[in-house]
Amino acid sequence: GIRSQLRKMSRAFVWKPFANPHGLAALCEDIILRGTEVEKRVSSLRDGEHTFENTLGLLDTDLATNLVRQRVISLMAMLHPEKEVRDAATQAKEKLSKYFVDRNMNRDVYASIVKYASKGVQLQGERHRYLQKVIEDFELEGLKLPQSEYDKVKQMKKEIAEMRVQFSRNLNEDATKVVLREDELAGMTSDFVSSLTKLEDGTFAATIQYPHYLGIMDHCTVEATRKKMRLAFESRCISTNVPLIERTLILRHEIAQILGFQNHGEYVLSTKMAKHPSIVLGFLGEVSRHLDDVAAAEKEVFRKLKAEEKAAANEEFDGSLGTWDYRYYAKRVEEKYYQIDHSAIKPYFPLGVVVNGILGVYQDLLSLQFTQIENPEVWHEDVSFWEVRDRTSLELVGHFYMDLHPREGKYGHACMSALIPGYQLPDGARQTPVASIICNFTKPTETKPSLLDFEEVETFFHEFGHVMHDLCSVTEFARFHGCNNCENDFVECPSQMLENWCYEPVVLERISGHLEDPSKKLPFEFVLKLKQLQSANIGVVTKRQILFGISDMTIHSQAQTNTEELCQSLERDLWGFEPQSGTNFMANFSHVMSGYDAGYYGYLFSKVLSTDLFDTVFRRRGVMDQESGRLYREKILRPGSSQDGFQMLLNFLGRVPKADAFLIELGVKPENLASSKLGSLFEELTK
Repeated sequence: GIRSQLRKMSRAFVWKPFANPHGLAALCEDIILRGTEVEKRVSSLRDGEHTFENTLGLLDTDLATNLVRQRVISLMAMLHPEKEVRDAATQAKEKLSKYFVDRNMNRDVYASIVKYASKGVQLQGERHRYLQKVIEDFELEGLKLPQSEYDKVKQMKKEIAEMRVQFSRNLNEDATKVVLREDELAGMTSDFVSSLTKLEDGTFAATIQYPHYLGIMDHCTVEATRKKMRLAFESRCISTNVPLIERTLILRHEIAQILGFQNHGEYVLSTKMAKHPSIVLGFLGEVSRHLDDVAAAEKEVFRKLKAEEKAAANEEFDGSLGTWDYRYYAKRVEEKYYQIDHSAIKPYFPLGVVVNGILGVYQDLLSLQFTQIENPEVWHEDVSFWEVRDRTSLELVGHFYMDLHPREGKYGHACMSALIPGYQLPDGARQTPVASIICNFTKPTETKPSLLDFEEVETFFHEFGHVMHDLCSVTEFARFHGCNNCENDFVECPSQMLENWCYEPVVLERISGHLEDPSKKLPFEFVLKLKQLQSANIGVVTKRQILFGISDMTIHSQAQTNTEELCQSLERDLWGFEPQSGTNFMANFSHVMSGYDAGYYGYLFSKVLSTDLFDTVFRRRGVMDQESGRLYREKILRPGSSQDGFQMLLNFLGRVPKADAFLIELGVKPENLASSKLGSLFEELTK
């Protein structure tokens, strides 16, 4: 029965027996039972009985086992085709999130570990780091506090945990539709229009999931339609999620202050590469300053295009650009000034060709060998399962699932989801990792192949980079495996660096092939254009990232925030686009409620690092240079989080990271680099 399935589970990703409400509830109970048992064993050790094995070793084995169980639950909540299974999984997640608040704040376990540490044990390498990190974790959870404050923090954390689950459930289950007449869809292809639901009165219903939403925002020539779509998109869950996020912010601030920090941002950054909110806001402000001229020039071009369109349609134009204009005119700039016709490029990127090509590139670069497993056990017929071995030694590296198409109720973005961590088993054997890549690419049909936008090609390359980080990591302990415990401001760096591959002719040769004749590769003129396209609209695109980074760090640097006011004023003043009243992107800014709180800046921060890595090593030696690929696998991917981010970068680069390559890519003139405050930033941080 379920017991024997549970025993198998830590070694293989057994999920099927649990893909029902009863199984998920049993799994949830099992996590809590096992965990409580382990906590008792660690807590009840008497003086003189503590060893590494019966304290941290035991906690890590339990962590590994429980991670797999938790991830079965998370995966079912995100991906299972049946709603009752998704609901049961979400319920189990809620229950667990409360249990983990208790577990992470267990005073007896903390006391036992402190006792072990006080024996003056001499630990090396990962073991030494493990002890440091566990004590640091407990103390950041509030275990040094007096009882009354400790109880208060614990209560608040439980309330936050509940609100986080609720927040993401609201977004996942949101089924907003926008009803549009055919004339409101001017500019859209007939293929696109036929993908919408046609209603009895001849109108069409568009969802606000990415394929419909981005399609319309990018191509619909009717400004009023883009306004309608954007309003629906940026106001979804506003009545349910804004109260949740604003209450969470108040609690986070209060907890941080009780723990001796000025605010939540300072609390979160105490364990990150960037160290302090003032450094982050300084970093974002400095990048923004460098982009002022570039972004202003880009918006002038947007205005010119909008003025021409309005004149051609005999409409008034007051010179303003709205948030609903951003994607549309960015696309027009690409078409007009870079002569990029996305519809001419798409036929060169059929899904099958792209996936096989990208898998091939990763195999060659990292010296791996992938084999698809026949008839695997999967949660939906669209999912495939793969084995990964080292190309030279044929040693098993791990496995991954691929779930690439949208379905009702499925998680709507693209991500890598780790399933089984890799670690050293007590008997000396090695547990190999399992991960999954989740995307939402249009599903091919009998008559219509699935063609990818170049943006989707890049997304797949990026997310698959995370899969490789997860599978190539080799650590003694589950805690340090893969990218899940890397600092938030480092974790995107390896994948972001790999996005550069999509623009290299040798790679495009391998990942493209015309729909009608796969031997016809993307023509060289398109390759050049895609390369130039990297710098298209770079000012407004990057300022949008800065907008999210600053809004996230601002709400976490003060006691409470009117999020609607903040979002709209930043859209207007920092980004320079007119906001829409009735919108508040915080209602669907899931990062802030799913572990990226006070961490969004990390995307840009790690982009600086990844550009330096690429420029210093791969741009000079060639993107398919196997020696560099081997070094990269060894120095950046292999350590997981068993070393600090800066340490791995120093090991790979042989020096402190620099921001020069990043700034030049943003269009900053080389003579202005010396005046940049970013130069000294990394020197300071690595001291």
